[in-house]
Amino acid sequence: MKKLFKLICIILVGLLSQVNAAERFAILYTGSVMGETEPCGWRTNRLGGLARRAEVFNKYRTNYPNSLTLDAGNLFFDRDEIETKQLELKQETARLIVDIYNNLKYDAYNVGGHDFALGLDFLKELQAKARFTFISANVVDTLTGKPVFEPYKIVKVGNKNFGIIGVTSVWNEKYRGVGIADPIQTLNKYLPALRKKADYIIVLAALTAGDENKLGAIKEKIDFILMAGSYRYSRNLEVVDGRFIARCGTTGKYVGIITAEINQPKKPLQDISNISV
Repeated sequence: MKKLFKLICIILVGLLSQVNAAERFAILYTGSVMGETEPCGWRTNRLGGLARRAEVFNKYRTNYPNSLTLDAGNLFFDRDEIETKQLELKQETARLIVDIYNNLKYDAYNVGGHDFALGLDFLKELQAKARFTFISANVVDTLTGKPVFEPYKIVKVGNKNFGIIGVTSVWNEKYRGVGIADPIQTLNKYLPALRKKADYIIVLAALTAGDENKLGAIKEKIDFILMAGSYRYSRNLEVVDGRFIARCGTTGKYVGIITAEINQPKKPLQDISNISV
């Protein structure tokens, strides 16, 4: 069990202050799964797989009943153009992923630009099957400019409200009836209102490197940014402008776990991954 756990998990630990009758939380997250359901990699030490993910999630939910489960985007497909001979396979795989995410009790998934490989109608079909929320603040109707999906979701975990908002970059020009608004401008638009409703804000971001480099232009306080769209993965939380950034690689190889113990909510979050307490 220990070896299996190390193959598929990153442990990222945050603490607000000294632990004293603290509220304990866990954020379980994935991103850039790209339609992978089985372990991938070399013949030995193969990484990932949805069955292994379930085992890890169940372990953490036992220890952290107050938990969030999130996907940062680019979930369903590994390419933007699907060949006719692969059409049925890709459709059935996407439907299977939704069924499994239902069973894994995901709270929200950010619609990434790569997820439009089979068009908006098919994505809407998947949304209708899902018991988790499809969110995107910057995927918009080309005629009205209004969001196609819910821009954000408020999830109450324990005594805290978490505001979950999603954005994606433009990954290609073939979005079949939808537009992708600028992710940074969109976040600046929605975050002030979201901050009034939430104790903590989590941004699910399927971003290119260029858009990620513009995150400093966001003035509103953000607590966590969970990234998709990168092959990199975080061994520790990255702290940029007071925001904790984490990424979990690609093709479903890793999941991310952020645990927190909070007893002084008015103080800033601190990363204590490398501190003995």
